[in-house]
Amino acid sequence: MRKKIKYVISIIFILGLLMSFGFFYIQKQNEYKQIAGISNYSSKNISDLAVLCKVWGYVKYYHPSVIEGKYNWDDELIKMIPKVLKSKNKNERNRLLTEWVTLLEEFEQDSLPKFNPDSIRIYPDLDWIEDKKELGTLSNQLEKIKTAKRDFKYDKYIQYSGMTISGEAEYNKPLYPVTEYRLLALFRFWNVIQYYYPYKYLIDENWHKVLKDFIPKFIEAENELEYKLVILELVTKLNDTHARIEWDSTIEKWKGNRIAPYEVSFIEGKLVVTDVYEVIDTINTNNSIQVGDVIISINKNLINNIVDEKIKYIPGSNYTARLRKIADLILRTNKKKLEVEFLNEGKHSKTELSCYNLSQVKIPSKFNRDDKLFKIINDSIGYLYLGSTQGGEVPQDIQTKGLIIDLRCYPSYDKVKGYWDYLQLYSEPNVFVKFTMGDSKFPGLFKYMGETTVGSENPNAYQREKIILVNEITQSHAEFMAMKYGIAKNTIIIGSTTAGADGGVISLKMPGGVLVKFTIAGVYYPDGRETQGIGIIPDIIVRPTIKGVKEDRDEVLEKAIEIITSP
Repeated sequence: MRKKIKYVISIIFILGLLMSFGFFYIQKQNEYKQIAGISNYSSKNISDLAVLCKVWGYVKYYHPSVIEGKYNWDDELIKMIPKVLKSKNKNERNRLLTEWVTLLEEFEQDSLPKFNPDSIRIYPDLDWIEDKKELGTLSNQLEKIKTAKRDFKYDKYIQYSGMTISGEAEYNKPLYPVTEYRLLALFRFWNVIQYYYPYKYLIDENWHKVLKDFIPKFIEAENELEYKLVILELVTKLNDTHARIEWDSTIEKWKGNRIAPYEVSFIEGKLVVTDVYEVIDTINTNNSIQVGDVIISINKNLINNIVDEKIKYIPGSNYTARLRKIADLILRTNKKKLEVEFLNEGKHSKTELSCYNLSQVKIPSKFNRDDKLFKIINDSIGYLYLGSTQGGEVPQDIQTKGLIIDLRCYPSYDKVKGYWDYLQLYSEPNVFVKFTMGDSKFPGLFKYMGETTVGSENPNAYQREKIILVNEITQSHAEFMAMKYGIAKNTIIIGSTTAGADGGVISLKMPGGVLVKFTIAGVYYPDGRETQGIGIIPDIIVRPTIKGVKEDRDEVLEKAIEIITSP
């Protein structure tokens, strides 16, 4: 009898421990979903958090004492979140924020700078601080900060050191931050874009609306993957091919650690097999799918549906650039097989593709290849491929009927010499570009930094026809070189839409060990036209065709040869 009693007591004790542990676990999990004890947030809470985000970011970049690092501004935000959420109405919220801002160190006043309107590309988006109906007397405090004297050499947050926005605390652990720190990630990114992104005016959606839309998404992210995907979705809103989350194991696993060993591209609106990859120590026995075949579905999911599912996580300046990135991912998976429906010579077929670990598959770079820097093609035409991994020096004494410069690549700047100032192409100096950068003394302002010239008086310049080849692979530095070479006399650009992402790239650290990247400098033609989003517009549009892929032809190069050799 005593044994039975002991047994029952033991069972009750164990059940009690399990229930306690379960309660503790649920409680800890709920901490990730709650802010200040609020789990069922309202539209008022969202509006209050949006105002807090904007005030916090504005003061961060405009108040002299905060700029100089005299306050732990992240910590101030974390402490203010529950206070603002517990405010009963707009007036109480504004009173809290007014007291918060007023308690900061006093500063000297200055007058607003006077600018030549012709030198300004973007004015700061500060109309919201004048909304007295929304902000009450807080508006007066914010107006005062706008005219603060910001005459200093040190800025804690904007230093651009090593192409990283320095001064930001990393918070690498935990990988799935609690709610307040997830909101810190959103607020940090939103405000950097608000004041330092040169192409904010090109974002499709109102940036203030984006903030309100994403506050619930960051609150509701239930695990590390959801949190990082929400960041990726937010980054995608920039419409910037440069924008991305730097390599992250969680995101990579989501993309898939395996791949079917085929290169695919979107050609004529269809997903087309363009190459077969080599698999290390394995023979790819699936010969049913060939170069030129059109893939219709993957695992019974139509390609158009897959594109629609993925595209909100695929940053890109234009649709073509985003399709390029989707094509690189679409055959990645964590499964060992993919069921594929495809068209071969108009005939529907199905097959199962074996998928291999990424480390087993030799995936060549689309941006560079092992090819000669310069060679003669078609007997008398010079062909210069700046993505050459063999490198070398660009030719100076060119004795050819024409010159083709292939920028369907990323220039190998560490191996190719002489391409930057390729003076042999220019018979006279020409202005080809001007830049904008953000202004840390008046954040949100973007001024032109002057025009840049290339070339010099050169009676011995190469006078014959020069043709530049571009496509969706032509991105950033390659687009810049297309602008630069394109200004030379007797030069035409042929091909298709480029990636539309020019200007330097900068990094921003986010809670959870996430590193995001995006464009930081504005790049414009001398007349003010941007390449961002639009890309380099070819003089002659030439795109690959499915027929050309099947015949292993380079139709863009063929067109360039045709132009040079035509009478």
